[in-house]
Amino acid sequence: MRSRKAGIELSINFIVMLIIAIVVFSFGVKFVYDIVTEADDLASITQSQLEQKMESIMCDSSQRVCIGRTTKEVRPGRVDIFTLGILNTYNTKTTFNIQVYAPSGAPTGLVWRDPAPVEINPNTQERVPIAVQVPRGANRGDRFVLNVKVTSPQIPQHPPLPFTDQYGPTQVIQVIVP
Repeated sequence: MRSRKAGIELSINFIVMLIIAIVVFSFGVKFVYDIVTEADDLASITQSQLEQKMESIMCDSSQRVCIGRTTKEVRPGRVDIFTLGILNTYNTKTTFNIQVYAPSGAPTGLVWRDPAPVEINPNTQERVPIAVQVPRGANRGDRFVLNVKVTSPQIPQHPPLPFTDQYGPTQVIQVIVP
C-alpha cells in the first residue's frame, strides 16, 4: 500500500515540475522573441532618422542660439541641412535675423542662402534650417567653414547684451568633403 501512495505522490510531483518547466520555458521564449523584435525595430531606423533625433536632442537646451551638429560630410554637388535653434528669452514676440557668412580667409565656393527672418514667441525655441551645397569641383578633404550670426533689435526692458545687436554667440559650422 505504501508503494502505491509513493507512486502517486511521485507522479503528482513530476506533473507539477513538468508544468513549472513548461511555464518557465514559455516565458524564456517570449523574452527572446521580444528582444529579437526590438532589435529589428532598432535596425529599421535609418541613419538620417537617427541624426535628426540627435540634432533635436543636442539643440534642446537653454542656450539662446545653438546648432545641433556643427560638422557634416557632404559629397560634391549635394545639399545638406544644418539645424539652428533660437530660443527667445525676451518677454515679447521678437524678430530674429540670421546671417550666414564665410570668415575672411576661408575657402569659398560653398553655396548657401541666408534663412528668412524668424518671428518667435517669448520663451519658445524655433528651429531654422540652413541649407548648404558643396560645389561640384570640390576635392576630397576640402573643408568649408561658415559663421552663423543671429541678430535682433535691442529691447529696452532687457539689460544690454555684451554685443551690439547680436543675439548669442556666433556659431560655426563646418562642411567636409569625403
